[in-house]
Amino acid sequence: MIEKVECLISEINRLHFEFSKDYFETGKVEKINLKHTFAKIPTEPI
Repeated sequence: MIEKVECLISEINRLHFEFSKDYFETGKVEKINLKHTFAKIPTEPI
């Protein structure tokens, strides 16, 4: 059981590293500024 948890943690760390690299270094992931995004949300009730 501990081996499976260690494997899962290792995989999560790997995915996080790859995503972070793509976000901060390569620009493959579009950066979103939430401050500007909230202005686009409709204020009318759904």
